[in-house]
Amino acid sequence: MIDSYVTLAYILQSQGDVVAANQSIDQARKLAGQTTATENDDRYVASQQANLRLHQGDLQSAKRWASKLSLEKHIGAKKLNLSGYLGADVILHYELIVFARLLTAEKQYDQVLRLLTVIMPLMEQLGYLKKVIEIHILTATGLYAQGKIEPAISALKLALMLAQPEGFVRAFLDEGDQMVSLLRELEVRSEGAEFARDLLNILTPVVEKPKLHADLVEPLSEREIEVLLMLRTELRAPEIAEHLHISVTTMRTHTRNIYSKLGVHSRYEAVNRAEELDLL
Repeated sequence: MIDSYVTLAYILQSQGDVVAANQSIDQARKLAGQTTATENDDRYVASQQANLRLHQGDLQSAKRWASKLSLEKHIGAKKLNLSGYLGADVILHYELIVFARLLTAEKQYDQVLRLLTVIMPLMEQLGYLKKVIEIHILTATGLYAQGKIEPAISALKLALMLAQPEGFVRAFLDEGDQMVSLLRELEVRSEGAEFARDLLNILTPVVEKPKLHADLVEPLSEREIEVLLMLRTELRAPEIAEHLHISVTTMRTHTRNIYSKLGVHSRYEAVNRAEELDLL
């Protein structure tokens, strides 16, 4: 059930339903909290919630999660200090992959690449294909951001080689603009170009579609969109703040910013204006 709610959260996120995605991951956390035999399920869900927050542009939530676990201590390690209990060690690897995404968002590419090097061996040993593909993709994007084109292409080719037989595409779609650039580099070289073209055909309309915020002088942030979605509900400000794990003061600040950017003066007007602009 926990895994199902986590998977549902990612599906909803991919459909742009941020509120429902967060509700699903919250449900997973509640279920995990009901079991006391092990902390692994709690840690797993917490890592996936942090990952979801990253996809939503909420770096601060992800940073608080990583800081609480002191994940930075693993940066630069030549080998991970594992517990010997496979379940806990696998969860640590999942946490570190999310942490690598956080470091990528902060453009700390050297640290990302060092971290991925020590994460990879156990994932390969266990045959966790999706995680191995994800590590190759993060390696490729990290190298590409540093201007190391050829090594980046090599890492991407490894990811494509593993992904193509199973038809895995989601891992590539979530990377956005940078993945489009990488796939185009690969397509030019005509190496693994067929699968790369298939991915580009899916990715390009998503990444290059006109911005829905184009009619606004200043676009809404990801968090403001999330608050705006909640304004459509019957929840009061304190309840929305609790749901979004923010203070009431922060909630009201976001609401004022939304009103200002949309040029409205009430919750009802904000929702109507947002619908006119296709923001919802």
